Amino acid sequence: MPPLCYPFDDQFRERQCTNQEVSSANASMVWENYVCEVSESGICTTVGRVTPEIYSQLAAAANESYALEHYAPLLLSLQNCNFVRDAFTGITTNYCPPLKHYLYIINVGLGLISVGVLLCLVLWILYANRPQRGEVFVMLSLKEKIKSRFNKNHQSTNLAVPNAGSEV
Repeated sequence: MPPLCYPFDDQFRERQCTNQEVSSANASMVWENYVCEVSESGICTTVGRVTPEIYSQLAAAANESYALEHYAPLLLSLQNCNFVRDAFTGITTNYCPPLKHYLYIINVGLGLISVGVLLCLVLWILYANRPQRGEVFVMLSLKEKIKSRFNKNHQSTNLAVPNAGSEV
């Protein structure tokens, strides 16, 4: 049974498949010739090297390999938006040169909006962390209560000392 061709070498450079290897495009068709018939116990009863269950797993892996090999470049171009840049570059150079200026203005506007939102966020954080009116009044009333109690305790100790001194 021929092995599946891996299209890259150990340095991730493209390489040609050998004659003994099968490409991912037609691997499931080639491997279908190596499927055997299976008994109830799961053992091959006819000539073949793989059971239908193993063949279905191998075919699924080959199909996924084919999909990754052919669709990964498109997905990678979506990741870094190269196709959008290429499309707008082609449009602005070939069909509508003033569009480049307007796109620049839109980018500047989006940048200003981003800075404005960031500034609003910073101001909101600063405003949210300052004490509110109710909290300020509570703090003032607590200070007054502490002062009044301290003054009462201080006055009562001052009053007690002269009386004690006069008795002696």
